[in-house]
Parts: sequence; structure tokens; C-alpha cells
Amino acid sequence: MLKPLMDQLTNEISGDIAKEYVSGICNHHRIQGSPGLLSAIKYVVRTLKDLGLTAKVRKYPADG
Repeated sequence: MLKPLMDQLTNEISGDIAKEYVSGICNHHRIQGSPGLLSAIKYVVRTLKDLGLTAKVRKYPADG
């Protein structure tokens, strides 16, 4: 029962691709409030949409 699922996942999961995604995020300076954080967010949203997924960015007020 679990073997077909594991076989399918094995064909879809790639450590190399995961590393590329992490590298893509790490290329942005992601300190809170920095322009780099927005760049990283845009990268993630674009990547998810390219994969056919939906993405929504939520914003919350900061109180200092």
C-alpha cells in the first residue's frame, strides 16, 4: 500500500532541486524590514506559481 506512494515520491523528490531552491532564497538579504526580504518573498511566490501552486503573501502590522 505504501510502496506505490514511496515509488512516486522517489521519482519526484530531488535533493539537488531542493538545494537550488534554498540557494535561491539565500541569495537575498532577509533581515526583517529590508528590501531583500521582499525580494526573497517575490522569489518564493514566483517559484511556487511556476510550479503551478498558489501563493498568497500576508502582511501584518509591526508595533515596533
